Amino acid sequence: MKNTLSPALRRSNYLHSETDAAYHELCLKLGISDSAMNLLYILCEQGDPCPLQLVYRFAFSSKQTVHSALRKLESEGVLRLEGDGPRNKQVCLTEKGRALAARTMEIFAQKGETPVYLHTQPWSWKAILLYMQLGFRLQRSDAFAAYENQTEQALRTLQAVLTPEQYAFVCAHCDD
Repeated sequence: MKNTLSPALRRSNYLHSETDAAYHELCLKLGISDSAMNLLYILCEQGDPCPLQLVYRFAFSSKQTVHSALRKLESEGVLRLEGDGPRNKQVCLTEKGRALAARTMEIFAQKGETPVYLHTQPWSWKAILLYMQLGFRLQRSDAFAAYENQTEQALRTLQAVLTPEQYAFVCAHCDD
């Protein structure tokens, strides 16, 4: 069969595979499943708390797999479900869950895999605050990889939705 993939798509597939392998190795060190790591990533990316419906949408796994991972993490005290009915349920990290996210960053640092870059949308203010509490900083450089840097837009959005104290915290953690 003839290979019809463009070099850019082959490169993208390779990078995706390498990223999956790095996360899988991290999961093994943390003693959690890849599905559990995916859920924690979604919570960090989408914000804490996160509507259960968004977790299902972004998980790229079956609802059964997501449900099993949620129940396991809940039984381990990493997250909790709040609200009534599936449409109103929120998935929330516990202190243990936040500590696990921090431990993840420590493992990357121990391996010399720093800096770790995360990309999020300017309107994901809950995720941005969580990332900054875990030690990340806003980066003002022109771009990272293929992503457009929207720091100024993010700062305007954050100023509109955060308390003055929270906004001052964010501004104090921006790279110039």
